[in-house]
Amino acid sequence: MVIVCTEKKFIFIKPFFVNGKCIEKNLQPYCKNKKDIIATLFNYNNNCSNQRNVEILNMSNNCYPWYCYVHLPLSILFPKINKFYKDNITSKYKKISILKNPFVSLIDFFILHTDEYFDNEGKKIKHTKIKPGKSDIKNPPWFWKLYGGSFKITHYWEELENQDNWEKIKNMFNKWIMSGIIYDYQVNNWETLNEHYYYNNREEKKNEIDFFIRFENMNDDIKLLCKEINIPVFQVKEENIIRKKNIFNNKKLKDFYNPDTIEYVNNTFNFTIDIGNYKYNEDQIYY
Repeated sequence: MVIVCTEKKFIFIKPFFVNGKCIEKNLQPYCKNKKDIIATLFNYNNNCSNQRNVEILNMSNNCYPWYCYVHLPLSILFPKINKFYKDNITSKYKKISILKNPFVSLIDFFILHTDEYFDNEGKKIKHTKIKPGKSDIKNPPWFWKLYGGSFKITHYWEELENQDNWEKIKNMFNKWIMSGIIYDYQVNNWETLNEHYYYNNREEKKNEIDFFIRFENMNDDIKLLCKEINIPVFQVKEENIIRKKNIFNNKKLKDFYNPDTIEYVNNTFNFTIDIGNYKYNEDQIYY
């Protein structure tokens, strides 16, 4: 999702699973100009009438889900913004986004791609895995430009009945990560793990964001941000950061990852790891 504020001269880009909705809610009131862009999930769910100029983000050949027309990678988002303002404001305004440890984010994305179908005892798990197969969509020209190739996926799921063995869930998680390698480079939304909201080109990986809010240090970073864009300090409540309880809560990272996937994450998401100074800490708790 994205907010463009002409008065305070900032662009806020919200990735997935970073608790960005609370930040959207607090930044949105500063968008008072009719030419501002307000394209937020907060408004989509609660008050669509507060959306502003969101139509400029629409895709003519839209293969994204319902929410993704305002959840675009920078390579598509920035040209649309600049065209709307008839100016290269993406190079003039302060660009803000949120970082999260990729070793934690992958668990978030895994829950999404298992349809969030878990009970507290892990009795039944539906798992969606991605693999090469017949083309499910017709690739529009922008997709070829963005990804440099065809997008061919099929979806299928595995189900574990009456499963109390965490090791099998762990194996499922690690297979899911490694199954994402299609044509030897990352293709799917979850496979870029939010990084396409930070840079334009996947080969160069040149950072386009001026200010990162780290998920793990959110309120301290928000204080610094508020000072930079000259607005009153706001805070995100702890209960808004912690996710609802499920069978993954309070597990340690070592309960999820094996040596192969640790190496894979370090090599694949090195941009986020370097920018956020992240590392794999086997005793870190997932919550």
